[in-house]
Amino acid sequence: MLHDGESLLKVENRRAFHSSKEGLVKAVNDVSFEIQKGESVGLLGESGAKKSSITLAILGRFSYK
Repeated sequence: MLHDGESLLKVENRRAFHSSKEGLVKAVNDVSFEIQKGESVGLLGESGAKKSSITLAILGRFSYK
């Protein structure tokens, strides 16, 4: 992504996993985006689309690779 503004958050190729009885389960695969200074951003999706998982992975509260 090419932007002229100041980047406040840049996420590249983020993946997130959670544990289950069967082992690790992929919750988020290859998410990339960038938020520039002055931009307003919303994360939209239907129930179960892993919006919370993406947010937790960015905050470091989710296992990620």
